[in-house]
Amino acid sequence: MFLVWMIGRISNKRTVKKHAFSIYIFTTVFLYLSYLILFLPYFSRTFPLQVTPQNWVFGLFGVLLCLLGVGFAIWSRYTLGKNWSGIIVTQKENHDLIKTGPYTIVRHPIYLGFIVAMFGFALTIGNITSYVAVVLEIVTLLMRIFIEEKLMNQIFSNSYQVYSLRTKRLIPFVW
Repeated sequence: MFLVWMIGRISNKRTVKKHAFSIYIFTTVFLYLSYLILFLPYFSRTFPLQVTPQNWVFGLFGVLLCLLGVGFAIWSRYTLGKNWSGIIVTQKENHDLIKTGPYTIVRHPIYLGFIVAMFGFALTIGNITSYVAVVLEIVTLLMRIFIEEKLMNQIFSNSYQVYSLRTKRLIPFVW
């Protein structure tokens, strides 16, 4: 996933308006903290309490969810194409509001993919710290969603409002 993200940065459209990084500092720090908690063995060894069993059923289901989430996030990133901003939402030259592919399912499919992938990873590990990392990621991404939707309304105004009425925010058919 990291390679897809880095390669995609090369061909993005030119940025015409950048929003203040200060609104993203808090969420960026906590997002990276959730990844550190999940992926660094220190936390798993320090807080080893198992929440779900480590067996082949949970392991297989977790791996499948992880692959599904990563695949969905990559498909979403690919669909955004040259309009992708990266860590901070920016307005691009000739910016398009993408409403196709995974963006017909939810307005924030990259975030949905991240959540599904991390939950799958946590299910595979099964300890308390992995689930704490998932909760921290979800809370952080929810904050980012509200920030980004405000900015998308500024960039696209009426067309984003119409899109918002038709397409759920993060959970298909629900919210």
